Amino acid sequence: MNPEEKSAAETPRNRARTAAFLVLRFWLAACAIASGASKFAVASRRVSEDPETGETVVSLVREYAFGNYVGVPAREFERLLGDPLLPDWTLHAFRFALGPVLILAGVALLLGAGTRVALCVLGAVFVALSFGLSLTDPSGSAGTLGVYVLAIAAALLLADANRFCVSVKY
Repeated sequence: MNPEEKSAAETPRNRARTAAFLVLRFWLAACAIASGASKFAVASRRVSEDPETGETVVSLVREYAFGNYVGVPAREFERLLGDPLLPDWTLHAFRFALGPVLILAGVALLLGAGTRVALCVLGAVFVALSFGLSLTDPSGSAGTLGVYVLAIAAALLLADANRFCVSVKY
């Protein structure tokens, strides 16, 4: 990098773009990893008695295991089966792949490995989730996923400011 390029790369505006991209990248990575991991969790209530006060204490405990995997909740899956806009094989493939894809894309984003590809994959997943949710709940709750889609679009616009990563090109 020659001195002119180096000074252009270190302007306050470019540092701000890099910081903005990092915030989006890490937030999207955390959301993707947590969403993917939640597909492997089963929550159960534990009821116990506080030995000092004798009061009943109810706590929620999550257990993570491969055997607990549920890509798409059964209720939503059943409502979408037979829908003419979604062939059943696409639902089964999506149900199978959703958790692992979210985790892999999230880890790639976190490390900065194939950042643009990971963002595009996450964008496609969230658009697909929005489409399915719009079919099952037309009241507009799919708009919540729009926040992720907008954040992914913003991150793609700022991807040229990606500095702390394993690979810059992809």
